[in-house]
Amino acid sequence: MSASAALISISVHLCNRYGFPIPIPITPNDALVKLLTGLNGRITQWGYTDDIQEYVRAFKAEYAAAKVNDEALEAWMEQRGKWLVEANEIMGDVSRFLSEGWLETLSSEVAGLLWRHISGAVWKMQYMSAFLQVYLDHMV
Repeated sequence: MSASAALISISVHLCNRYGFPIPIPITPNDALVKLLTGLNGRITQWGYTDDIQEYVRAFKAEYAAAKVNDEALEAWMEQRGKWLVEANEIMGDVSRFLSEGWLETLSSEVAGLLWRHISGAVWKMQYMSAFLQVYLDHMV
C-alpha cells in the first residue's frame, strides 16, 4: 500500500467513525478540504445513513406515527417533500464538484478511493429518496 493510500484509509476510518460518508484526503489543497467538509456536513445534516435497512425501519416507524391523523400526515408529507428537494440540491452540488475536476488534483489511487465513497453516498441518497417517493406516490 502506498503512502497516499495509507493516508486515505486513515481518513476513511475517521469519516466512518464520525458518520461522514465521504473521506477527506490529507492534502495541502485547502479548497478541496473545505468543499468535501461542506458536502459531508450537508449530506449528514440531510439525514444520510450508511445503513439502508435501519433507514427503512426508521422510515416505516416515522410514517406509522405520522398517519395517525390527516393533519400529522399532511405535515409529514410536506416535510418529506422538502427533504426530497434538498436531496436533489445536494446531489447537484456533488455533480458540480465532480465536473469541476477536483479528483484530477489527486493521485489516481486516492481519486479512485474517493470516487468509490462519493458514488456510494450518492447511490444511498438516491435509494433513500426513491424509497420515500414510492410511498408518496402511493398516497396521492
